[in-house]
Amino acid sequence: MERGKTAFTLIELLVVIAIIAILAALLLPALAQARESGRRIACVNNLRQLAVAVQMYADESDDKLPNVWDSAVGTGQSSGSNGWIYFTDFGNPTKFDPRQGSLFQFAPNPKVFVCPSDRAQSGGSYSINARLSRATATTGLYEGIGASALTAPSSTLLFLEEAAPQTLGGDSSNDSYHDPRNDKLSSRHRGAAVFAFCDGHVSGFKTNTLRFPNLNGDPRFEP
Repeated sequence: MERGKTAFTLIELLVVIAIIAILAALLLPALAQARESGRRIACVNNLRQLAVAVQMYADESDDKLPNVWDSAVGTGQSSGSNGWIYFTDFGNPTKFDPRQGSLFQFAPNPKVFVCPSDRAQSGGSYSINARLSRATATTGLYEGIGASALTAPSSTLLFLEEAAPQTLGGDSSNDSYHDPRNDKLSSRHRGAAVFAFCDGHVSGFKTNTLRFPNLNGDPRFEP
């Protein structure tokens, strides 16, 4: 006699679905953390390459660090092409084109200039330490200081991850220039950010550990 075919009852199907939902709820946070860890590693590698590019630039530019443009150009305006990265249409929101900046010849890959965790994806995620340049007669243009003027390159910040209100999500650079007196730091890597130092090494910090000024000024910002 042929046996009848068995099938799941409705209750059994609901139990299986509930188990799958529980497993998904347990696994998704771990997968999200793994993805963010991968993006952070990519960000670290980006900043290492940019720090090396600055050293190569200085070697070919009479020991000078790269120039940089800031928001003083005005809303809707663009930078010149003689900064470390070029930007256009400031604040609307700003778009960056590394290929027109002075560092691109030493780091010839546009992806190096963008953190994978940066929601703005504007073409440029990083800002250079404003204390490493001085104002010029051209509005918005700052000239890089001499690399030999650095008294403690291993503890002086070079590139930072910024959180400017004019960017998508308020968590990226708006002009590639970080003035610690006015600008805030990003927390896009789970409450932390990645920073490159003038000697080429890269470290991550919880955002609230870097403050400027403190009672004596934070030496990590000072050349």
